[in-house]
Amino acid sequence: MNCGEFEQVLPDYLEGSQNPDQQAHLKTCSACSDLLADLNLISSQAVLLRESDEPSTRVWNLLESQLRREGLIHAPTLPRPSWHESLQRWRAAWVIPAAAAMIIAAGIKLYHPTRAGDSSTVARQSAPAPPTPKISAEDTAILNTVAA
Repeated sequence: MNCGEFEQVLPDYLEGSQNPDQQAHLKTCSACSDLLADLNLISSQAVLLRESDEPSTRVWNLLESQLRREGLIHAPTLPRPSWHESLQRWRAAWVIPAAAAMIIAAGIKLYHPTRAGDSSTVARQSAPAPPTPKISAEDTAILNTVAA
């Protein structure tokens, strides 16, 4: 076993999964044994750490404003999509309506086909003329007097 292999299995080793090859490598390699000792020390000391108090929001606001003044914080900008991505989205948005229109057109064509050789036209019917109203002789006399 070499150092690279040991570093890959180190998390498992720390969890208790140890084999004789790893033990033999630790006995012969001072770098890996020092690394393991450091990690064990950090792990044992981390238990002793207390949770510290969170700084007030005023501290965070001052820190943020200072970083903005120094130019280290910028307003987030969304990347503009390329023309290819825009075309892809546009094309995908029109696929379903176009397919639906084609299906409807095919359905109309299948259920109402034109008959080959049937070129007769439908005779146009004209509406009958409205009946002329009958005017009585008395009404005619009144109309003539008014017209004169």
